[in-house]
Amino acid sequence: MKKTVISAFAALAALAPQLAFAGSAHGQAPSALVQYADIDIRNEAGAEELWARIHSAARNVCGAEPTDLHDMGKWDDCVLTAEKTALARVNSPLVSRIAGIALPSAVRTAKN
Repeated sequence: MKKTVISAFAALAALAPQLAFAGSAHGQAPSALVQYADIDIRNEAGAEELWARIHSAARNVCGAEPTDLHDMGKWDDCVLTAEKTALARVNSPLVSRIAGIALPSAVRTAKN
């Protein structure tokens, strides 16, 4: 089974334009490529590894974790939105379960 590279976190600039990525080049939202061709996400270890990569990429794309409580909520929203976007693109119930983030049923059944 050939795996592909997913582009995650595509529409985050609108969520929190004042975060570190507000000045992205050419007005595009920042993104990160999360590669997983080297792991088998059908098993627990592979799914855990992909989740770790998605979580790390989301935190990087959303910028440094703020210390101000007002900005912390926006940053948390950014990270969660990025993670959900990536999980929806991967469309793996196992990875979503490990992440503790439920996908909408329309996304889960889209591949069936």
